[in-house]
Amino acid sequence: MNPQEHLGPGTLPAPAAPAVPLLALIGLSLLLLVLACADLWSEPALLWPVRLPRVLGAWAAGASLGLAGALAQSLFRNPLADPYLVGSASGANLGVSLSLILLGTIRIELAFAGALAAVTLAVLLARGRDGLLLAGFVISIVLSALVALLLVWHPEHLRSSQLFMLGQTHLLDWSASGQMLGLLLAALVPILWLAPSLQALSLGDQAARSMGVPVPRLRLFWIAMIALLSASSVAACGMLAFVGLGAPHLARSLFGARLLDRMRMHLLASLLTGGLLLSASDLLARSLSHPAEWPVGIVTALLGGLYLLGLLARR
Repeated sequence: MNPQEHLGPGTLPAPAAPAVPLLALIGLSLLLLVLACADLWSEPALLWPVRLPRVLGAWAAGASLGLAGALAQSLFRNPLADPYLVGSASGANLGVSLSLILLGTIRIELAFAGALAAVTLAVLLARGRDGLLLAGFVISIVLSALVALLLVWHPEHLRSSQLFMLGQTHLLDWSASGQMLGLLLAALVPILWLAPSLQALSLGDQAARSMGVPVPRLRLFWIAMIALLSASSVAACGMLAFVGLGAPHLARSLFGARLLDRMRMHLLASLLTGGLLLSASDLLARSLSHPAEWPVGIVTALLGGLYLLGLLARR
């Protein structure tokens, strides 16, 4: 059986208009872009170098996390899987702390390198799919302890490091936003091309092998995609709670599991929902206590907590 034809729960018939939810999410994203820039339309000196890269970067970070979350939940067959579980957040935090101590400023390149190094170490130590989650968890604890120790030795950088890891978008410029958008677009092509193999892996290794899927190689590919997407986001914006975990569930809640039963549709809807979620959170973070603003990671955590509490209350 061809894995590109076997799409798991997709024994259901294909929806009549599969592009409708994607077009709706794209339209909402464009509307949020206009709203986020509305107060600066008459001030191009602030709009182009400051606000626009921030808005586009926030959308790219949310989209990367939403896509990474959908990949993680499908690959690990766990609806509570989060792209940070493989160690990228703690690695980026270590990179930020070293950047502050050695260079006196936050360098996104070091944060990205730290995130990738942590995930690579987790992959080398892991034994199988479940072993990767355990290795990522252990590495996160060790790296968090190292970060705490560094900041005890250099307390003058404690506040900057903590504020960054709370989640922020005000540091985003065209360089950081362009890097995230470029990486997202570059990763999206092979992800959509190989999406049917991810659906096969979500059924289990034995089922995937019976469909001719090269399980070890493709699992490593999907782990690399999760690592790259989550590392680019956390390196530029810090920890953004709930986006990677919640975007795939929100996509299904908004448009129905039947409509998103095809893997490519599910991945694209999760990507767009993640971008929309973080864009809306960034707008709220700037609006709730204007002219001051909240760290956007606090807003996403509050929204995610309320959403999950609502789900629990309905059960």
